[in-house]
Amino acid sequence: MNLVEMMKGFGDESKCRNYLEKLRWPNGVTCPHCKHDKVYRIRREQFSCASCEYQFSVTVDTIFHDTHLPLVTWFLATLLLCEAKKGMSACQIKRSLGIKTYKTAWYLCHRIRSAMAQVERVPLGGKVEMDETFVGGRARGWANRNSNKEVVIGIRQRGGELRFFHAEDVKSGTLAKYIQENLSGGVMGTWHRVSAKHLQSYCNEMCFRFNNRKNPYLFRDTILKLIASQNIEYKELTGQSAA
Repeated sequence: MNLVEMMKGFGDESKCRNYLEKLRWPNGVTCPHCKHDKVYRIRREQFSCASCEYQFSVTVDTIFHDTHLPLVTWFLATLLLCEAKKGMSACQIKRSLGIKTYKTAWYLCHRIRSAMAQVERVPLGGKVEMDETFVGGRARGWANRNSNKEVVIGIRQRGGELRFFHAEDVKSGTLAKYIQENLSGGVMGTWHRVSAKHLQSYCNEMCFRFNNRKNPYLFRDTILKLIASQNIEYKELTGQSAA
């Protein structure tokens, strides 16, 4: 899907909500509280359960719940993060989508990245390659050039899936840990300031995009992940209040 197709199909809030409803409830709307299927629409965006009288919308219990951003903005940001080969920074998202503040754009991007992370990883098989690299920090002479950089370990199955991990070090014990957990037998060019705290999130995004590069339903599948994801509060990401 490209931006033109995106705007034709999801150019307003009503179209976005209808799409979320079809994805979340392909067999008809059910109450998220009691799972009853006797549900009726009371307003354009609201439903009411005939069994428990719970009132809800399609965004309840999802990452979209209580968002202050239009769903169109969410859809556009999701498409840009999915389709940008080398990713897209919060600054780029802010400029491209007309978001007022960098903090809002940053928070939006990290919530989408959190949904991209795979919860369960199937062990890799066949021929597997493994390497490490160092990200961020300034070199302090040749001998200590990596002393203040963050370690990223990459594991890729030949012709298959790619995985990145933010590791503490490259000692043999650390490498063995990732091998045991995952085997069965472009950061600085796009994100100019990547903190150690959130490095794994950027790694997850790159892996998700690479592993789905041939997926013709990537946008739909990512929206499904967003529907299934609980909202992450700003303070959970930063350790401080959003106010």
